[in-house]
Amino acid sequence: MKQNRGFFTIGITGGAGSGKSTVVEYIKTLVPTEFLHCDEIAHELMEPGGASYQVLLREFGEEILKEQEEREGTFSKREIAKEKLAGIAMTTPESRKRLNALTHPLVRMETEKRLMALQESGFHGVAVIEAALLLEAGFSDLCDEVWYVYAFLPDRIRRMRENRGYSKEKIKNILDGQLSDEEFRARTDFIIDNSDAAGDVPAKETKRRIKERLETMADL
Repeated sequence: MKQNRGFFTIGITGGAGSGKSTVVEYIKTLVPTEFLHCDEIAHELMEPGGASYQVLLREFGEEILKEQEEREGTFSKREIAKEKLAGIAMTTPESRKRLNALTHPLVRMETEKRLMALQESGFHGVAVIEAALLLEAGFSDLCDEVWYVYAFLPDRIRRMRENRGYSKEKIKNILDGQLSDEEFRARTDFIIDNSDAAGDVPAKETKRRIKERLETMADL
């Protein structure tokens, strides 16, 4: 959906381990780029005082908090332990949906706020919104285009295992909560094949296609 901003907004999505961040890093070498990483925004909002903090405490209880720490004679405000939250909220499809329903609207509001700030600053370039659940969360209407980063499933599993140290159980849980390849392809504007790229760097042909796509957008 074409936006009326002084810059282009590209949504980057794809399954875990497909290499979305690698593609973003390449885009940065071509054009001035502002990167909005929705997972990082979500984590920021879970910090004490963040928009998601009390919402998650009310829903899942103090079991999701880190152990109490004493600093300089006073107790610090307890942070949410991401591992504990995942252990409670990501165990069933129903609990996962509930977590997403609570946090996605807040992440979207913060993303919109940052896009507005970019517009007011007079930024000219590309704003990239990266999110594995970009389509499910309804973020695509914030973007001029949505790009799907694809990789063969065995490549994705290997990357999650080797680069992130994920267990088989955690990988399965992540994959079960994501769209199929067919759904991604049907709902996006541009497909980038990042399968089995040496060092997870987009291959020469993939880089050429990304460069041409950005040039096409600039001509619109």
